[in-house]
Amino acid sequence: MLIDTHCHLNMMVKADFDVPLSQELFPEAQRIVDEAAQNGVNVIVNVGTSLVESKNSVLLAKNLGGVYATVGINPNDCTSEWKADLKELAQLLEKKEENNIVGVGECG
Repeated sequence: MLIDTHCHLNMMVKADFDVPLSQELFPEAQRIVDEAAQNGVNVIVNVGTSLVESKNSVLLAKNLGGVYATVGINPNDCTSEWKADLKELAQLLEKKEENNIVGVGECG
């Protein structure tokens, strides 16, 4: 069994960065997860890079088997609202088991 410890499924299935992931894109994400499994990668850690992309990462982890999330804000993706964003990430982390969060990352 192999584990992909740093993936961006959410960015692979949509055209624009920092927009919420729509349910219509889940089949494409599932296709990628299935193809990875066919090649021996049974666990994928999907990494959030901003508040929106962290929420997208959690959404995928909650809906796709074998996918787990990390949340965080890459320094290049900080906005003027970064303090509020960190508070929202902390709220996601309070329910880390429910949200399938296995780490904090992309923090520079």
